[in-house]
Amino acid sequence: MISILLFVVAGGGGLSAEFATETACQAALEQMTEEARPNPSFGKCVPKGNVELSKPPARRPITAPASPPLTAGEWLQFFLAIQPCWNVDVGSEAADVNVTIRFNMTPDGMPLSSSITQVSATGGSDAAQRAAYDSGRRAILRCAVEGSGYSLPDEKYEHWEEVDVTFDPAEMRVR
Repeated sequence: MISILLFVVAGGGGLSAEFATETACQAALEQMTEEARPNPSFGKCVPKGNVELSKPPARRPITAPASPPLTAGEWLQFFLAIQPCWNVDVGSEAADVNVTIRFNMTPDGMPLSSSITQVSATGGSDAAQRAAYDSGRRAILRCAVEGSGYSLPDEKYEHWEEVDVTFDPAEMRVR
């Protein structure tokens, strides 16, 4: 069992960007322009807590990537690009559900709708979890179409070909 402390950016409007160290979190914030920040309270790195992993996440086979990984700032701007299209009915049971969604993207930054799957969900009933997943799925697809794909570095495609996004309505309510 592995236990790690993750840091998240506070005031992020409901989407989380997690960092293994506070230094990495701060570096992501420093890379962002003021215009890219969603609100004035955005910009504090806070401990999320310990996360225990019983086994490493199942992903692609380990190979040496040909390009450098995305920076924390690039990931954060990607998450912020999805946020405006995410709508949660605060009066519904789905507003108490955290859902993580995995999907693949094409090299031009468009999500493959057939690849969008729910990785995990906590809180609420099965119906509420389905509603939260549907809301996140719509946000992913809608913002991609409105922006003609997500703006991510072409040369780092192997790092964002498959992504996980966590939608957290509690963060959205804290604004």
